[in-house]
This record gives sequence, C-alpha cells and structure tokens, in this order.
Amino acid sequence: FLPLPMHGRCVPSAGALNVTANTTAYWGAFFLPYSMVVAKLSIKSGGTVTTASTFDIAIYSENGQTKEIDITSASVAAINTVYTTTVASVTLSAGVHWIGLIANITPVRLFLNSWLGSDANLLIMSGVTSEPVYAGSTTETAATLPATIDPTLITAGVDFHPMIRLDG
Repeated sequence: FLPLPMHGRCVPSAGALNVTANTTAYWGAFFLPYSMVVAKLSIKSGGTVTTASTFDIAIYSENGQTKEIDITSASVAAINTVYTTTVASVTLSAGVHWIGLIANITPVRLFLNSWLGSDANLLIMSGVTSEPVYAGSTTETAATLPATIDPTLITAGVDFHPMIRLDG
C-alpha cells in the first residue's frame, strides 16, 4: 500500500528533499482506508546520495501519542534505489496516521511526496490555529525521533511529506 498524503494534491516522487542535518525530522499525515498488518516498510532514495546513511522511521497514531512502528532503515547508499526494512508485524487501524523520518548521518537526498513545489498551498496545510500541520518538519535531538508528537507544532514545508510503502 502506498499511503497518499492527507494534504491532497501531490505527485509521487516529484519532490526530492536534500537532507542536510540529522536534527530535522520530516513529517506527513496519511489516511489508511482500512486496517492492515504491516511487515515491511520501504523508502526510495533520490538522484543524489552524497553520504550513505540509515534513517529512523516511525509511524504514529492520529493524535501523535502512540508510536506504532519504530525502525531504522537499511543504509541508503545508492541513487534511485528502494530500501525495504522488515517490521515486527503491526496492525495499523483504518484512519489517520503520521510518518516521521530523520537521518542518522547527513547529507543524503531522499525522494518525498510533494506539493508540486508550490509555496501557495502551505497556508491551507498550516493556517488553521491549533490544528495539525499535514506536512512539514520539526527540530529534534540528533538522529532521534520523539516518543510522541504534537501535530500542531510541525512547521509546514513544501516537499516534506516522506514517501513510504507499507506491505504485509
């Protein structure tokens, strides 16, 4: 299953974010139309990999208070390559979830879902006071995703929604 972002219009693999610090986590909300057992999670590198790195990747509940999946990817070392990591089988319920991704060593370039590179859409993603920001970033402790997240504290950003694939 290739979860699409909650923020609507996007073109898979159209955006590529050049990850330059292991203190920036990238976030995106996605909707699962049905519950599913997840046994594998995949990411795809972009057109440039300057330094090989693993990534910490986590999936959180809708309110961000439960970390449902917490893994470290294989070393991302080659361009335009899919990297799959086995997950201890976890059942994700239907509904909204959050994906978080942070590099362990930087810089690495990784394909992410995008808003077609438009800043014009940021306001609808983030402009409602005290409501979640559907895609963006936060500053974190080096190479560490938090135990919980507050989706209202994410800083909105173009091309920041991590593209993942979930398989049973």
